[in-house]
Amino acid sequence: MKTQEELESSWVNTPQPSKNVGEVTLLCLRPSEGERVLPASVEVTPEDGFVGDRWTETKHGLDDQIAVMMDKAANLVATEKCPVEMVGDNLLVTMDLSEDAISVGTEVRVGTATAVVTPKPHHGCAKFSARFGSDALKWINGKTGRSRRLRGLYLRILSPGTITLGDKIEVTQAAHSA
Repeated sequence: MKTQEELESSWVNTPQPSKNVGEVTLLCLRPSEGERVLPASVEVTPEDGFVGDRWTETKHGLDDQIAVMMDKAANLVATEKCPVEMVGDNLLVTMDLSEDAISVGTEVRVGTATAVVTPKPHHGCAKFSARFGSDALKWINGKTGRSRRLRGLYLRILSPGTITLGDKIEVTQAAHSA
């Protein structure tokens, strides 16, 4: 497992994710606790989020239908013992998800679906720490990590569609200013 310093050094010394557009690099369904299925494509709906994912069958609601993480951050924390899919997010993407790049209320198109960034924060937890180490948790949950949204964000599906590996994810409408 990497130290906070190693993670930060790797982050700043590699190309940064692109703003406003990226690619889906991993799809992950979680049918049961700890189980990961990596399909080539998935259906998403406003009612069910990722169709077949246990998340919508539990206590979770519309503000955390789809968990999304930058693949760069996920790959940095992943280990041989705990591969990247164990971060548990439904989507890994190459797009910058930082607060500066994409704010709450921003609409995105991913595959043939549209979604909106929700206000619910996405932070690492005890499971994340157990899988990737306490330094990885401190790195993503620290002040800088949170503003970068290293742990990711949540999307709510606005219109149904299909998301396939390699599909584009792009901002279609910036959040309205209050």
